[in-house]
Amino acid sequence: MSSDKYNVYVAEPQIPRGAYLEALHDDCEGFRIILYSPSQKQRYRVSFDNVFFYLVSDEGKRLRLGQNFMKQESVLYRADKSAFLDWSFAENLEIVPKEKWDHYLICAADEIIEVISSSAPRVKTLP
Repeated sequence: MSSDKYNVYVAEPQIPRGAYLEALHDDCEGFRIILYSPSQKQRYRVSFDNVFFYLVSDEGKRLRLGQNFMKQESVLYRADKSAFLDWSFAENLEIVPKEKWDHYLICAADEIIEVISSSAPRVKTLP
């Protein structure tokens, strides 16, 4: 994991630090994550097309990974390089070209969600 490299992924609207995971849906309507920001009293939907893999972990169980993001103001990151991306690609027997895969990380206040997808996340505020 020490070779993993993450950068802030800028999407509009920006999700404020401290947002909690309210729901995660993976169904016929697609893959989407609903986050709630108590400071903004606002919900955000983060949706992806073409999700290959995802992993959801309680942030208290991912202390080594989480400590890298504690001082950051962002919630959304993209990995330039990651063990999870390499593992996902190998599990797919390298059928889909690796350059079509991206690893995104959502660091909510209570969960860490990692997504391997061929599409960038779309963020939208909800009523």
